Amino acid sequence: MKRKDILLLACLLPFTSGLINSMGLYLFELVTTNVAGHFGTFLQQLMGLNYAKGLILLGGVGAYALGAFGATLSGEMLKKTKFSSLIPVLLNVLILSFLQFIPFKNGHFAVMWLLFGGMGAYNAFASNLTNGQVKPSQLTGLLIDACVDTAKIASKRYPIITNADLRKKNQVRWLVIAFFSLGVVVNVALQQSGVLAVVRLPLLFLLIVTSVLAIKIV
Repeated sequence: MKRKDILLLACLLPFTSGLINSMGLYLFELVTTNVAGHFGTFLQQLMGLNYAKGLILLGGVGAYALGAFGATLSGEMLKKTKFSSLIPVLLNVLILSFLQFIPFKNGHFAVMWLLFGGMGAYNAFASNLTNGQVKPSQLTGLLIDACVDTAKIASKRYPIITNADLRKKNQVRWLVIAFFSLGVVVNVALQQSGVLAVVRLPLLFLLIVTSVLAIKIV
């Protein structure tokens, strides 16, 4: 995949992920892709004998894993067709369409599971499409890797070729972090301005545009 295509996806995919994650914050005060945090909260709820909430969170983690597994498996089985890269994105389009037109109460566990599954599929799609170079929601790992490589560059103990490679990787990482954050800010601003009802339609549009671009790149 060409460098310009990677940079394009490093902007579009995290921005979409930020929009969807902020929906999760509004609906049930959880970041859908914070899998490690949700698993820790599940154990905390389990120790506090709050089994119902714990199982709901565990179900969300399971839905995230199932989404990633299903997206990758379907992509592998249809690898010879151009439609293989479309499946995870279309899944998110269907989920957001469903949530747009089916009235769910905020905080309903079914909504959470749907968003978890969709984001698992979406992240797997991005990682598979870019050979692991773009991971739209893995900000913790990306920030650590970016800081580590920045320190290596600053140390000036590596050859020029190695430094150039580190800079290219870091450019992608910082783009992912920046555009994910931008997506969250945009959606929160829309929510606070009272136009939440129309937020999901731009999300659908952006997912469709992303899928079209992905097909062209593939």
